[in-house]
Amino acid sequence: MKKTSTALVVLRQRIFLKILLLLCWFWGSAAPVPAAILSKANNHIVTSGSAHYSTWLAASAPVFTPEKYVFSLSEDIFPGTTIGKVKATDAARETLIYTITNGNTNQTFTLDAVSGVLKLGKKLNYHTQSTYQLTVQATNTANQTSETTVTVAVTQATGEALLNKITWSSAANQPYIFYEGQGEVVNNKWYTFSGFDALKGFTPTSRAYVYDPKVNTWSPIAPMPPMNGTKYGGITHAGFTTDQTDIYFAGGYTANASGKGQILGTSEVWKYVVAENRYERLPDLPRVSAAGQLEYLNGQLHYIAGTDRKLQIDLGDHYVLDLGNLAAGWDTLAPLPSPRQHAGSAVYQGKIYFIAGQTGHDEGSVSSKLVHVYDPATDSWTRLADIPAPAGTPGIAHISSSVVVLDNQILVLGGEYAFTKGTRRVSAYTPATNTWTELSGLPMIMRGGVGAIIDGKIYYTGGKGVKATISGVPVSDQSIKQLTWVNTTNNADIKPLTANDTVNLAALATSRLSIRATTSPDTVGSVVFELSGTQTHSQLENKMPYALFGDTRTNKYTAWAPKPGAYTLKVTPYSLAGGKGLAGPTLTVKFTVIDSLVTQLQSTTSRRYAISTLKSGAKVYTDRTYQALTVPEFLQNATFIQVPNDDKSNTSDSVFSFYLNRAATVYVAYDSRGTTLPAWLSNWQKVDSQVDINSPKNKHLVLYRQQFAPGKITMGGNRAAPAAGTLNNYFVIIQSEIVPAAIVTNNQSGLEVISKSPASLNAYPNPNKPGSKVTLELDNLKQNEEIQLTLYDISGQALLNQSAVSDGKGKANAEISLAKITKAGLYLIQVKSGTGNQQIKLLVE
Repeated sequence: MKKTSTALVVLRQRIFLKILLLLCWFWGSAAPVPAAILSKANNHIVTSGSAHYSTWLAASAPVFTPEKYVFSLSEDIFPGTTIGKVKATDAARETLIYTITNGNTNQTFTLDAVSGVLKLGKKLNYHTQSTYQLTVQATNTANQTSETTVTVAVTQATGEALLNKITWSSAANQPYIFYEGQGEVVNNKWYTFSGFDALKGFTPTSRAYVYDPKVNTWSPIAPMPPMNGTKYGGITHAGFTTDQTDIYFAGGYTANASGKGQILGTSEVWKYVVAENRYERLPDLPRVSAAGQLEYLNGQLHYIAGTDRKLQIDLGDHYVLDLGNLAAGWDTLAPLPSPRQHAGSAVYQGKIYFIAGQTGHDEGSVSSKLVHVYDPATDSWTRLADIPAPAGTPGIAHISSSVVVLDNQILVLGGEYAFTKGTRRVSAYTPATNTWTELSGLPMIMRGGVGAIIDGKIYYTGGKGVKATISGVPVSDQSIKQLTWVNTTNNADIKPLTANDTVNLAALATSRLSIRATTSPDTVGSVVFELSGTQTHSQLENKMPYALFGDTRTNKYTAWAPKPGAYTLKVTPYSLAGGKGLAGPTLTVKFTVIDSLVTQLQSTTSRRYAISTLKSGAKVYTDRTYQALTVPEFLQNATFIQVPNDDKSNTSDSVFSFYLNRAATVYVAYDSRGTTLPAWLSNWQKVDSQVDINSPKNKHLVLYRQQFAPGKITMGGNRAAPAAGTLNNYFVIIQSEIVPAAIVTNNQSGLEVISKSPASLNAYPNPNKPGSKVTLELDNLKQNEEIQLTLYDISGQALLNQSAVSDGKGKANAEISLAKITKAGLYLIQVKSGTGNQQIKLLVE
């Protein structure tokens, strides 16, 4: 037999393995190779062939799927949040190692080397960097690599909103007078540093504090480190900035060697590591400077302008330090066109805004109104609209730590317009329009203090001779003009909701309600409702109509069934959707909901009348202990009026009155010993039921009834002419004609709200008795129209369904059996037809 060469065997094995690999790819790179194929492969692979196979597989570099990644993040997400995952595979399906090799500015992101999970490592700021281009590399065990690009777009948390005015209030004072200090916000806490020592005059102090707005307290942090070769810490007139994780400062006036004065300048640069409460030295500035501005942008520190007090010159210097390459030190960029110091600055949408300032010092200083913007893309400066200054003054200065960014505006808080002359002014610059607006001023003159934005609120602390801290709530001109009660069954307005309003459900056509807010202007960004009290509810509305419980896609209000009780409703308009942007004034309304069928009870006697609920055991008189022993089922828990039994001999035609808030049947429980009724009661219908009480002389009270429309009802005397025989006073029971909400709103039944219909419906006898029959007469229907009849109990449960057909004249008669009704009570018959829906209450005694 002819032998096959080793080379040919290896070649065959390679071909077989390539086919095997293609099959693996066909089943999916992550799927296991079928056992049958593995078995066949093992039978054909010799040791040398396996080595060649491994070498061949290892020759394939990892491949990313997809080739590129794009993520979008809001700047307000927290560090530690998972952003996404990168994934690569190689032919050998080995474990790969992932690394970020480029673009991770200031180590903002972290990447798990094994899983490829990308997380946020540091707080984001849309203005200081809105886009990151990360290069991620995957490496296999053969040290072969491939790369992918991960683009992370940062979006502004609050969007666009124009500030109109500010409402100021007090916050916790600084522990000491705080003047010419500095500060920054990290993780919603406010860190302030140094300033002139209130106990030593013009000597920088090493004291530093952190303010927590949640508890409104200042707490000490690590004192500032010794600087300028002295043993004393502390600095004023320094440039301060933050990368949202740590705080940086450069230049400034430091304490002198004696600790009782100041050195007017330094080249030192430091970082305060917030998480570790310590200071760390960074590369020095190229020259000694003070009263310049420091800003963080795209992973770099920019130190701009300032003063050299030794040479008595104003500086326009512009230096930059790459925090990712500290060894390279500071580099030089385009200088500020108009050298000055004691200015303010801010980073907005990737550009540095340098605002106002002064030239010269003390009595020889002249404030400036110049505003410039630096574009790092072109390394160039552009002059913008001047900042408004008080009349007759050249500009504003001493604002180095009191310029802040809020939404789409840059705010300048306080400052000096001349040496020792401070101002309360608050100016807002809108970059989109290159315009300035004057806002609500500070509550006091504050210069040389520190400003901040925390959770959308404006803060300012310190200043010359000041240790006060104030907070300001930005508000817009949007407002809530009116709140209105709405009937959700037909979207009709009921009445305005006003302060301390009382709403009686019994007086309304429905208990399915909502409250709508009318705004000024008619359309706002959003409206937030906060309801507290007997029931609580929160609602965010982004579109009209702005309703307490929202509305459906067909613009039908979502119903609320309020429970009786006390409520407080707070309604706030916002300039942006989602309850974001600037808030307008909150409208707060307190109101009470009641459900009283009877109100305005008044009597012409001096004795007490009262409204109560009738049930077995209830007192029926206000001046006796007599109780109701038995009450007909259909009157259980009905409203009734307790009367004084001592008014039993009253002969007047008008003894007491009350107001019915909706149509009702009024029952009079009259002494069964009466032989002649008073004239006012003589035309009432006698009911085949009675109420028993535990009176020792007479236990039985006979019921008479009459239906009334809403309005005032006046009741006559117990012995008004020609009454005779009665010895106990009567009392009054009231039962609403409105079908209980449990029936109307029961989703388990087919019952519908009555619609207007030309058809008429009568039922007799009514009242009726259990087990008997009721006849229905219908008229004004269409000819030969099908009719659906349904009998419901008080809970909305359907007891009987049957159908009928109208005749050629549009009339129909139907008979309904009450065989399934075994107890007295209130029932409902509903008739549904093409002409409309009708329903009628049936009383079974």
